[in-house]
Amino acid sequence: MLDSKQWASWYPTLTLEVFPDGHDLSRTCYTGALVLGDTVLMGAIPLEDMDLVISPRENTVTVNPNSPNIPSVIVKSLSSK
Repeated sequence: MLDSKQWASWYPTLTLEVFPDGHDLSRTCYTGALVLGDTVLMGAIPLEDMDLVISPRENTVTVNPNSPNIPSVIVKSLSSK
């Protein structure tokens, strides 16, 4: 539990780009962010939206090797009875 309160800035529309334009694996996502200081913390939803994979062992972020050319996602449907 936090002992103090801190004001933060909310940026409702940000464009996140991983791997710059011109790179074969470029990915872009639109999201919002709560900014505290100068540290960047990317959440799970933008990472999934861009279909990125984190490798803690190699300390890298890269595109999903199963779909390197275009982001993909698994969509679940709800059955109505």
